[in-house]
Amino acid sequence: MAGARSQSNVFLLDGVSIIDTQINSALGNFRLTDAVQEFAVQTSVATAEFGRGTGGQVSIVTKSGSNQFHGSAFEYLRNSVLDAADFFTNKNHGTKNPLHRNQYGATVGGPVLKDKMFFFGSYEGFRQIAPTVSSTRVPTDADIALVPVNQRDPISVALLKYWPAPTNTAAPLGSNNFIANVGSTTFDWTGLAKVDYKFSEKDHLTARWAEYSGTTFTPGALPMLGGNGNLPVSHSDVVDYTHTFSPRLMNELRLGFSRNQTFITVQDSG
Repeated sequence: MAGARSQSNVFLLDGVSIIDTQINSALGNFRLTDAVQEFAVQTSVATAEFGRGTGGQVSIVTKSGSNQFHGSAFEYLRNSVLDAADFFTNKNHGTKNPLHRNQYGATVGGPVLKDKMFFFGSYEGFRQIAPTVSSTRVPTDADIALVPVNQRDPISVALLKYWPAPTNTAAPLGSNNFIANVGSTTFDWTGLAKVDYKFSEKDHLTARWAEYSGTTFTPGALPMLGGNGNLPVSHSDVVDYTHTFSPRLMNELRLGFSRNQTFITVQDSG
């Protein structure tokens, strides 16, 4: 944004930075479809409270409860039955790739103590099973011929029957020559809880918790090769106290916590 690199942007959730300092980009994949109250992007000269990065300043404010109970629910569905085949599939008289995708969620908010204390909560889930292209290198006849017959290990010879033939015989030496469509799965959820307490007309306290947790698994290109799993977990918490001294003067004290964890799993046979 604003002609800067993607690592030069600032992302705020309820006034708290959600920057992953390892890659200097937005933290995790918080899904807050129906929990967002305001969304603002500044791409010109930012004010002092936002001007930490040279790119865009993205600020997101979540909803709060009120004296009236309110809520919402939604479901976005995509699957192979409802999706049309792409141009190349039709051209080659092929079949559509299987796709199963569900994105759903619900929110609820209302009073705990009328005119004093309010709550708001949201949950959003995501489930997807979709094809993914994976590639590797398998032995070719030329590779096998490099080893004299009388020098071949019996165990290696027995294992060769588990290797498929190359799908790309024109691949350069040393590059991947086998390409396969494998099913990749992604499951994740985002939870958010927020409480607002009004001490008086001049004093207001807010506490908010948000967590994202997911898992993605992509199998290996070959049955004997294990797949890779990715298990990200992200947290964003904030406590905010606001005091209004006069119509022209106010003070805001904010304490925030952000954390991103990623666990990598490798599923190899052996």
